[in-house]
Amino acid sequence: MGAAGATALFGADAMGNLSHDRPKNERLGVYEEHESIEINGVEVKFVGVSHTLENFEKIKDALEDDIEQSSLVVSEYHGDNIQELATLETSDEEISNQILENERFFESMGKLCAEKNKDVITTNPETIPAHMADMALKIGLPAGVAANVALKLDRKQRTDGREGISRRQIVKWGLAMMPALATHTKLLKDRFLNEGAHNSMIAWRDRVTAQGIIKATEGCTEGDKILIVHGRAHAVNVMDYLENPEKIDDIQNPIKDALGDRTLKRYHYDSESHNWDLVQSEAIDA
Repeated sequence: MGAAGATALFGADAMGNLSHDRPKNERLGVYEEHESIEINGVEVKFVGVSHTLENFEKIKDALEDDIEQSSLVVSEYHGDNIQELATLETSDEEISNQILENERFFESMGKLCAEKNKDVITTNPETIPAHMADMALKIGLPAGVAANVALKLDRKQRTDGREGISRRQIVKWGLAMMPALATHTKLLKDRFLNEGAHNSMIAWRDRVTAQGIIKATEGCTEGDKILIVHGRAHAVNVMDYLENPEKIDDIQNPIKDALGDRTLKRYHYDSESHNWDLVQSEAIDA
């Protein structure tokens, strides 16, 4: 795929020409606090994190303070697997025994939100098939092949149901791909990063995430405060799109658009049943 082809497929400005800079007020190298902005009368603050359990322990006090001062929290991940352990009944040991680092972090953060009685919103459109399309492109597969792989996976997931693809299987696929990722490092840099195709994978997620956050503010009361907690890699993009929403339409990714879950979901923790109840589900116009 040439530069022109990548631009046509993935959009003209994947991660270039961003006006939002990284913040100077960064705690311990893993907690980036961006200056708050106002959207629809709502104060919106983005905190970029390195989401591992070890880092959670480093920033727990700062994160707890920010959650306490917020009306609701936008979490990068708060799906069923996270909610299962993000409860007041879950011990820290149970969380530490989880396989995936990012799950440990967001389960711990979800537990904090439950303690503080704060609703959690998700606008991250990533799905397993969309993620696998990303991985296939990263190891150098042509876009058409990557789309075919992802579509087959999507079909299997729909046929087998949610539990048809286990987290253990995802980890196995990821490990199996590691040698290919190492082998194709030069190809990845030369063919994708320079053309913006790989960057657009992040940009696409951040575009939909930003649109979902804007939609979330529309349902808030003036004076509310929203805290966004996502990985640091998403901070500059999401903040730039929030500050300059006219840029959002320039970010296109047909493969991900077909496979992503563009839904704003809001969850409330029930302290009696110890379940996270879905209280809002609304399509994100993307």
